Amino acid sequence: MSDTKTLAEMKEKFYLDITFGTPNTWLVMQEVSPKFYERYPALVSWINWKQLWSIQVSRKYRGQGIGHELMERANKIADTFGFSLVLQVNPFNSCPLTKDQLCGFYGEHGFVSLVEDKYIMTRVVLGKS
Repeated sequence: MSDTKTLAEMKEKFYLDITFGTPNTWLVMQEVSPKFYERYPALVSWINWKQLWSIQVSRKYRGQGIGHELMERANKIADTFGFSLVLQVNPFNSCPLTKDQLCGFYGEHGFVSLVEDKYIMTRVVLGKS
């Protein structure tokens, strides 16, 4: 199933799981919790936000560009459908990268940190309704 078909089929609640074809490798996006807006008022509610909830690349496949490919797919979907992305930098136990290294990784894909919390990062899409 293609990424865009999966997204187009979601009507009531947004949830998208992008798999890459390798075991234990995925990227999950979902609706942003209202509590997230309360905690981070800089995330104005009139922007169409989706939360990048989880990205995982199997240990066996790390260092091969798969994480970058997953992020490119997520950004392409966000650009196509006109929504902005927010994420909280929080490495899994098995992640070999520090929070600051992950910030660099996400920065390579257009994410910037909020002023009030450098581990909350956003990628804003403007000009779509």
